[in-house]
Amino acid sequence: MGGRSEALCRQTLLVLAQSPHLPPPSFNLPEAVRIRQFSTRVDDTEMALGSDVLSAAIEGHALAKAAGKGVCPARIDGQPLQPSA
Repeated sequence: MGGRSEALCRQTLLVLAQSPHLPPPSFNLPEAVRIRQFSTRVDDTEMALGSDVLSAAIEGHALAKAAGKGVCPARIDGQPLQPSA
C-alpha cells in the first residue's frame, strides 16, 4: 500500500473509532483495526528481510568482484578457497 493510501486508511479508522455512531452495526471496526495493525507488522518484517537480502547481495557482489579480478576470497566460514586442479 502506498503512503497516501496508508494515510487514508489510518485516518479513516481513527475517525471511525472516535465516532462510533458513524458506521452501521455490520461494520466490524475492531477487525479493520486488527488487520491494519497486522499490515504494519508485515511491512516491518518486509523491511527487515529486505535489509538481510541487501546485506547478502553486497557480500555476494564483493565476492564476485574479487573472483573476477583473479583474487581467491576467503569463504564465509573463514577457510580459504581451494583452487580447482
